[in-house]
Amino acid sequence: MTNRDNISRLYNVAASAILTLPGQRDSSCRLDADVKTLEKLCDAVTMELNSIDPGRIAEAFDIKGLHDRLHTVLVQLRAIRHALDSAEAQAEGAIKAIRIISAAVEESNPDDDTL
Repeated sequence: MTNRDNISRLYNVAASAILTLPGQRDSSCRLDADVKTLEKLCDAVTMELNSIDPGRIAEAFDIKGLHDRLHTVLVQLRAIRHALDSAEAQAEGAIKAIRIISAAVEESNPDDDTL
């Protein structure tokens, strides 16, 4: 594989990773929608919390709704964290490929300071 072929391959690796980052049209990761869902779930937890009179809690059933709504918030937070971790890994892969390209170009053109 020639240096140009390797640079082209690395560029395609970086481009593919960049195009899967959140917010890109073709990305399956839509953090804006996930955050809006989280906001709605938090609103529902707050409404449930405000509807409970602590002095009237006599059994687990009295706070089951609060527990269930809070659990959905926790699940949504975990989903967002997973999406962010995946996006971070993609971005790290892209930056690594770009740094290798930069180093390869510098080695082949040591007198050129355009990068």
